[in-house]
Amino acid sequence: MTVRAASGETYRRLGVAGVIVGLHIAVAVLLIQPRLKTRPVAARAMMIVVAVPATAAPPAVREAPLDVGLRAPAVDVAPSMPQATSCDVLGTLGTALQADAAARAALSSTAAMPQHGIMVWNGRWSEQAEAQPLRRTIIVNLTIIQGDCLDEVLVGPRLIFLDTEQTIVSVALGSGSWHWRDLLSSD
Repeated sequence: MTVRAASGETYRRLGVAGVIVGLHIAVAVLLIQPRLKTRPVAARAMMIVVAVPATAAPPAVREAPLDVGLRAPAVDVAPSMPQATSCDVLGTLGTALQADAAARAALSSTAAMPQHGIMVWNGRWSEQAEAQPLRRTIIVNLTIIQGDCLDEVLVGPRLIFLDTEQTIVSVALGSGSWHWRDLLSSD
């Protein structure tokens, strides 16, 4: 009887040890797995596509030896060709703010802050001194954007990253559900 009791206790101890070892292996797999799957993130590239009208007859390509190479025929693009319209309001504002020396100078003091960012508009314009030049530039550029683009429904903040001389500073606009037009009508 003592042999059976001892072997029952042994099985119980082995079961507990097995559970502990199994938990350790599961935790190790969870900790190592993300490292195995991590791959470097490819940089985003921007591509600009321009529509070129087709010519009546394709240009003639003359045969040439392989060592000479071929040149693509010159294509004349009429300056009056209509441009595609897009509502890249965030890109427009980012370009305008980056080009504005007063806005970049105002952000230089923000760059010294640990968070490297500033909330410029969140239903109301920020009263921080650094936000004032940004506000002027944003309002001027919003007034020249098409009305339909200003009515786009946005959810959550939009961030613009600006390169100052010291670092990259994030400029935050909006929260909740809002429109670009709201920036023109708020105080």
